[in-house]
Amino acid sequence: MKRIIKKRRSVIVVNGYTYPDNSALIRAELDNEQNNLCAYTEEYLSPGYSRDVEHFNPTLKKTPRDGYKNWFSASSLINSHKGSKPRWDKYQPILHPTSPDLETRLLYDAGYYIPARISDIEAKNLKDLVFLNDFGFPEARIAYINSLKDLFGTDLVKMKAHLTKYPQMVKFRRALETEFGIVL
Repeated sequence: MKRIIKKRRSVIVVNGYTYPDNSALIRAELDNEQNNLCAYTEEYLSPGYSRDVEHFNPTLKKTPRDGYKNWFSASSLINSHKGSKPRWDKYQPILHPTSPDLETRLLYDAGYYIPARISDIEAKNLKDLVFLNDFGFPEARIAYINSLKDLFGTDLVKMKAHLTKYPQMVKFRRALETEFGIVL
């Protein structure tokens, strides 16, 4: 999982989109801002892939405090399982997906996400709340990385050019960047 950087002048904010009235427009713009990657799993959300406007803090949903900084595009699978307010309460305190130190506190290591410090409860709770190491995601990340190694070997220039030309082939961005030392 990479840190999500929210735009100061997002189309969502500039146009005053509200949820649920503008949910389709919000989701489309979040997809665009997140390069069509699920905010949590970083799976590529291709056309037809079921995704939602995910309210990171579900206790804010449909309240005056809900808004752009709480909204992410996420796969429906993760959103439906993450869901409930009681489950949200169980995983407090929690590291926010926009936290500037997310990537130094929640590390990617050989397919898995682990807190940099065992004592970092916020990072552990984020990992657990959004199922980063569940549903076969570690195995899928490892297989994807290995498939790229098989295709491109050590030719990182060719691999990066391929992924730049075909952005729909990018998934598990943080895993790619960590494993290959590239920036996408």
